[in-house]
Amino acid sequence: MNKNNKNRRGLVFDTYNLRKKGFPVNNNKNLIKLGNLLIKNLILYKGLGLSSIQLKTNVQVYCIYYGKIPCLFWNIVISSYTKCRGYANTEACLSIPKINFRGMLRYCNCSFYFTDSFKNLNTVTRVIKALPLFIHETDHLNGYCLLKYL
Repeated sequence: MNKNNKNRRGLVFDTYNLRKKGFPVNNNKNLIKLGNLLIKNLILYKGLGLSSIQLKTNVQVYCIYYGKIPCLFWNIVISSYTKCRGYANTEACLSIPKINFRGMLRYCNCSFYFTDSFKNLNTVTRVIKALPLFIHETDHLNGYCLLKYL
């Protein structure tokens, strides 16, 4: 893990990819609305295996709506920050925080970084009551598709 990540906490929302998927993030106001939506659907753990990385690195969140399925799935890519190269995707779902479907509610103090194509940066720090994070990938704990949990 890059040493520079230790001083950068929170989530980075890649608005370029969100725009490509049809989300209205053309200004900071809409971006904050999207961030609030994401916050309501995130579950964060501190110090639990690989999930402790979440609070030390930037995460690009890709939102996909699957038609009749009554929820949003988040495809997440861990990003690494370096002074010379900026943001670069380095890891995929193996570094996603572990999901606890039984103990779904937890209070977390976390900083969220909202960016507009990595140009304008806004930071929001709040204590949140986190809800489950559904990821359209394989559950690395049990090897089952997460659709089976719905």
